[in-house]
Amino acid sequence: SHITGIAPSRWLAEMTAQSPLWYGKKICHLGNALDTKIFAPEDTQKSRRVWGLPDDKPIILFGATVTTIRYKCFSLLVEALNYLKRQGVDAHLAVFGENPSDMDLQFPATNVGYVHDPVELAALYSAADVFVAPSMQDNLPTTVLEASACGVPSVAFAIGGIPDIILQNESGYLAQPFDIKELAYGIRLVLDNPKIRRTWGNRARTHILDNYESRMVAKQHIALYQQVLQRN
Repeated sequence: SHITGIAPSRWLAEMTAQSPLWYGKKICHLGNALDTKIFAPEDTQKSRRVWGLPDDKPIILFGATVTTIRYKCFSLLVEALNYLKRQGVDAHLAVFGENPSDMDLQFPATNVGYVHDPVELAALYSAADVFVAPSMQDNLPTTVLEASACGVPSVAFAIGGIPDIILQNESGYLAQPFDIKELAYGIRLVLDNPKIRRTWGNRARTHILDNYESRMVAKQHIALYQQVLQRN
C-alpha cells in the first residue's frame, strides 16, 4: 500500500522509519495541535485562589489522564520530592488526573482529581511554578505541551518525544533517564531561581506558538494531504 504516515514526535518518526514494516513508505513529522488561546498564561495568584492552593509556597504540578499508569511514573516524582524534602525544600505538590495515587507522600499536597474543563485546567497550570513529567515512556505528552503553552517550565527525563517540547536550559530541564537526584535538581533549579522560571516560561510559550499552534499544524496537515493527492 502507498501509505504516508504522520508521527507527532521525531522519536516516533525515527522508530517507525527503522521498522521493516515501514520499508519504502513515507513518514512525516507533524506535531500535535494545541489551542494556544485556551492554554495561555494567567495570573498566578488568582489561579491559586481558584484552586485553593497556597500562595506563600512554590507549587509543583503533576498530572496525567490516569495518574497511576505505570509509565507515567508518579512514584519517581515521589522519590524526588522526598529527596528535596531532606534538602529542606518547602513547596506544595498539586496533582490532577483520574485514580489519583493514595501513596503516603510525606509532602504537602492537593489532589484535585480529573479536570474536565480545559479553561479550568489552564488556570491550574498557571498556578504552578514548575510542571514535572517523570515518565519512563512517552511520545509527545499533552500535559507538557499544555503547561508550556501556559508559560510554565517543565522538568522531565530526556526520553521519547519530550526533548521536542522541552529545550534544555531554555524552556525547561531534561534529566538523564532515570536519575532521581537529577530530576530533583531540575525541580529545585526552577523553584530557587525566579528569573530562570520567568525566562524559561516565556521561552516555553514561544516554542509552543512556533511549533504546535493549532491553525499552523492544521495548515501543515492540509499541505501534506494535497501532496499525497497530487502524487496519487
